[in-house]
Amino acid sequence: MFRALISGIALIVTSAAATTRAPVNFSLVLESTPTGWSARCDSGCRWRELSFKCERACKAIVDANGVAPVTATQLASATFQFVVERTTAQVRATARTGTAWTTLGWGCQLDRCRARVDAYGVSLITGIR
Repeated sequence: MFRALISGIALIVTSAAATTRAPVNFSLVLESTPTGWSARCDSGCRWRELSFKCERACKAIVDANGVAPVTATQLASATFQFVVERTTAQVRATARTGTAWTTLGWGCQLDRCRARVDAYGVSLITGIR
């Protein structure tokens, strides 16, 4: 079962030639929910926990200041920033600044899935209730 789970997880990581700042130290847990996004920042943010309601496959900006729709004006003071989007079977993150990666993607077949995202990549968190 564990091998099937691991083989079913697709991670896509590309290097960060496109980001505008050197990677900064941050670590957060990002969760895609049936009603939007929730997150918990463990380091490198000006926030601890938050949630964001939107349509199922909405895009959101996650940065050191919080999370917001992509149409919102973002502060230039954010040390890191990326856009996150949920599709039918995947979550995709695209860096804007402060990461060593340009794009991350991870498989997400469930209504709720969580992953730890930091300046250098992503790791899935299993055992969601």
